[in-house]
Amino acid sequence: MDRARDRQDPGRLLIFHCDVRPLWAGGQSQLMELALGLRERGHRQRIVTRPGSPLARRAAAAGFELLAHPHPREIDPRAVVNLRRLIGRHRPDVVHTHDSPSLTTAALAARLVRPRPRVVAHRRVDFHLRPHPFSRWKYARGPDRLIAVSEAVREMLVEDGVPAARVKVVHDGIRLDLPPSEATPDLRERVGAGPGDPLVVTFASLEAYKDHPTLLR
Repeated sequence: MDRARDRQDPGRLLIFHCDVRPLWAGGQSQLMELALGLRERGHRQRIVTRPGSPLARRAAAAGFELLAHPHPREIDPRAVVNLRRLIGRHRPDVVHTHDSPSLTTAALAARLVRPRPRVVAHRRVDFHLRPHPFSRWKYARGPDRLIAVSEAVREMLVEDGVPAARVKVVHDGIRLDLPPSEATPDLRERVGAGPGDPLVVTFASLEAYKDHPTLLR
C-alpha cells in the first residue's frame, strides 16, 4: 500500500531525508528548509529520524510524514536492517543523509535493495575525516554525490581522498519571501544593554567547535 501511494505521480521524486541527531541546530534547520522548498516543487518526501527528536516534532508540525529510525549509533546492524526495510517498503528515488551516522547506515542499507536508490550526503563541517579506512570509504564511495556547503568543506574532503567529481558545492540558502521580523521590544532590557550599547547576536549551537569564547572576547 505504501509503495502504491508513493508512486501516484511518477514524474516527481520520492526523497528520504535522514538525520538521527537528538538536537536542533543548523543542520536540522537546513534540512527543514530544503524539505519545504522541495515540497513546493511537488516532490514527495519522508523524514527519517529519531522518534521524539526536535526534528521529528517540527517536521510533523509542518505536515511531513515521519519514519522512525531509533538507532543513532554510527555502526549498528539494527539501523541497517531498519533502513533497508523502510527503503524496501517505500522505494525512494533518493536517500539524502544529513549526518554522519545516517550516511553510514544508508551507504550500507541501499546496497542491499534492488533497485538501489541514489544516496546523497550533506557535509556541513570542515573537519578532517577520521583516518580509519571505513570512514574514508563511507565518504569516498558510500554516496553517489556528496554535497559540501562551501569551497572550504569541498577542499577538505578532496584533501582527505574523496574524488573531486563526487563533491558538489551547494551553499546553504535562506528564504527571501519571508517578511523581516522586528526585534523583540524588550531584548535590550533582557540582556542589560542600554539604548546606545552595541548589541551582537549570534545564531549557533552551543558546541565547542563554534568557538563562542572568541566572539565574547
